[in-house]
Amino acid sequence: MALSNLHTNYTHGSYEKDRDYGLKFKENDRLLLDPRGLANLDAHSDKITSIAIGYGYDLVKNIDNLERDLTKYITSKNATFTASQALSKVKELINNANGVYNDTLATQINSYITLGSRENAEKLLDDSNKKYEEALTSALGSDNLSQSKERAAIISVLYNLAGGETKARLIAAIKSGIPSTIAAIRNDNRAEAWFQIRYASNGGDSRSTGIANRRVGESDMFGLYDTGSIDDESAKEVMRMYTIYKDKIVGEETTFSSAYQGHKAENEISSANKK
Repeated sequence: MALSNLHTNYTHGSYEKDRDYGLKFKENDRLLLDPRGLANLDAHSDKITSIAIGYGYDLVKNIDNLERDLTKYITSKNATFTASQALSKVKELINNANGVYNDTLATQINSYITLGSRENAEKLLDDSNKKYEEALTSALGSDNLSQSKERAAIISVLYNLAGGETKARLIAAIKSGIPSTIAAIRNDNRAEAWFQIRYASNGGDSRSTGIANRRVGESDMFGLYDTGSIDDESAKEVMRMYTIYKDKIVGEETTFSSAYQGHKAENEISSANKK
């Protein structure tokens, strides 16, 4: 039985607007909040694992797909290069970076290509969303999440975890990246899915305060409780989840204390605990 009692009290007016605003803010808030839409538009380093362009398009994970995905949106900064040739130079830079994806590399990439406008960044985000939406629907199968804040939260998790893949590989990445979350959604276990997003969805990568902050926001969007009042069964589900995972929860909240400040599980479960 699929997850029920989904939230559709959208902050920005619709599923698409809530999903897109959340992604834009998490992936490149400086671009989103820049009134001219030009600063922070092009390649930038996350200082850890990658180089992104626009609203989080990962140039490293998508290296085999750059021509397919970007040719219609980027402009070559070298008049003698076509867009495709400029992207070939970008691929050379990334392949020769030896895993060092820093500001210097971003500057070198920006000497070859530019997105040129906020509109192009938004169109590139739309293209990415279509891939993730189709792959999530396929990964969930008959237990599909309809448009909801819960679905928008899962799309945000996937956007951060998965890379540029064919549809089949992207589906496989979803199933391997958040298997327990997918299973919880299929079993209508909201509390389990909430825990998996908030405390366990790091895709096997090194956890960081930035990732922890992101997962807090995504789990808040997903919601620990169904719409409406909290019934006894929902309260029991929440308390059962907390009992099972208390040590993991406390460990995460201790290690990444700044991310969970004001967002500790003890506060989140208080409504269920009063039942």
